[in-house]
Amino acid sequence: MATLLLTYANSETNRLPTLTREYQEVSDALRNRQANKDFTVIADPTLNRDKMAKDIRANESDICLFLFSGHAGRDQLFLEDGAGDVEGIAALLGRCPSLKLVILNGCSTQGQVGLLLEKNVPIVVATSSAVDDEKATRFSIQFFTELAKGLSIREAYERGIERAKLYGKIQHVSVESRGVGLPSSKTNDEPLWGLYYNQNADGLLDTWRLPVREQLSGADELNQDIKKALVGIAKKYSISATPNAVLERLPFTINEPIRNLFAIKAETQEPDKFYDTPSWNRYQMILYAYRAVVNLTTYTLLAEIWEKELQNQLSENTLGLIEAALFSESTNDSSLSHLELMTALGRLWRNAKEPSFLSEISWLIGELEKDILKKALDDLESKIADQDRLKRSISSPADVLRLCLEAEKSFSFVLYTFGFWVNYSLTSVKDIELFKFRHLQTSYLHRIVRLQIGYIIPAKITDDQYSASQPLDTSSIILQRQGNWAEGLNLSPFLIDKNALIKAPKADLHYLLSFSPKQDFFCYRRVTSNSDVWPIRPEKKLVSDEDIFFGSDDSEIDTEFSNYHSLLKDLCASFSQSVLNKSLNEL
Repeated sequence: MATLLLTYANSETNRLPTLTREYQEVSDALRNRQANKDFTVIADPTLNRDKMAKDIRANESDICLFLFSGHAGRDQLFLEDGAGDVEGIAALLGRCPSLKLVILNGCSTQGQVGLLLEKNVPIVVATSSAVDDEKATRFSIQFFTELAKGLSIREAYERGIERAKLYGKIQHVSVESRGVGLPSSKTNDEPLWGLYYNQNADGLLDTWRLPVREQLSGADELNQDIKKALVGIAKKYSISATPNAVLERLPFTINEPIRNLFAIKAETQEPDKFYDTPSWNRYQMILYAYRAVVNLTTYTLLAEIWEKELQNQLSENTLGLIEAALFSESTNDSSLSHLELMTALGRLWRNAKEPSFLSEISWLIGELEKDILKKALDDLESKIADQDRLKRSISSPADVLRLCLEAEKSFSFVLYTFGFWVNYSLTSVKDIELFKFRHLQTSYLHRIVRLQIGYIIPAKITDDQYSASQPLDTSSIILQRQGNWAEGLNLSPFLIDKNALIKAPKADLHYLLSFSPKQDFFCYRRVTSNSDVWPIRPEKKLVSDEDIFFGSDDSEIDTEFSNYHSLLKDLCASFSQSVLNKSLNEL
């Protein structure tokens, strides 16, 4: 990305009082343009020789503008650790192929112009004598303010001079030289700014402006296919025909990654946490949204097979897929998919004597064999498996946009087909109180969190209560048909609420990534992120990736997490014995 390198240096013995203000206000003038990703700003308020060399070399191909403000002389810039010679500075800047403009906002810098122009720097702003600190600051702030508005170099320069004139008389050169020729003399000793340019660059004075982010053709198509799928689901299942109405009905694990794709970044928010523009992060979030749909379907089928003791109907191949999917040492599922396992489990219900809790499963398995959906699934599966190569092949923003639109189109077909999930909801059961009185029927008061949220309505993931004559399972995630509390399917330990286990308010939903019997640790993925992993080991709370995967002797003992590990391990042991007919030691 085009880069503006703005550097400043002050003196311990001869301070420039307004230099800090110049640094701050120039940065402020450029902030909105930088936030819009028009260019990158690298600003160094305490430049030394080592940092100058490193910054220029690190951004050599991208620097389009270089500013120095501070004390200077005819052939030197005075940096925080000493003088930088013009020959070295010109050599560094001369290797920057995108560089268009150098501003030397210090005293008597005109002597450095010739060497810069010889090194093919197109345009230089410099001074031929001493410059008052206040005037130099005012000039710089106004100059960059006008550039940020989209003005040309000439226009911004002239308005900068006009601003500086308010603080005293200035004799300046608007355009005084071509080639490497310089003014032969000045008329007096008053401050003199000059705008100098190489003989091949005169057109740039009126045509070059600060870069503007490329408006990619097709970028306005982002989310359109997903919106169409959501509206189609609304019509099919008689919901209010708006994307938000459908999102509110989808289970949280499917809802959340889609909501992330729609969320628009505010100016003050971190860009890495948003996915509303074409980027590799957005591409991965689309793939994560697809995996979320497949994962929830797979975990539901696994939970029902376990509950109804249907393991005898599973083939050896399916049992192998289950073991490989759940019991491994994997700590990253970004390149993994449960589609094959989901399909194998779903086929079991075609000949089953009783209907599945997921009543649409037989229909779904038939749909998976249709060409249009099969093509979409094959596309997404290949994209998941081929992420490393695809990332290396990206050479332009247009490549990223193309990948995003391709993945989004395929995902929209999958989302529409799996739209039946609007008939289901998830609830976190955190804990239960028993109420038994002589004159009343025994009742159970459940502290719960209903896991439903749209992309416009603020988060409603808050604690609630539910009273019933029979208890649900404690610290569990229950899948229900919309509005039907009489029947539910416990999805734990495949889905868990971390906050239920650590006795915290609201909910923090995670799904099982893997359990390693050999290493005796779990990896859970946070539903709201395609990158956050929560590891759980007995008696240890590991706080970093290095701790997690390479071990650490400094980990803190945390009995809450230890107890939770025991609970989850017992659940996994029960599942393994019931469904796989193996103890954990045999896996």
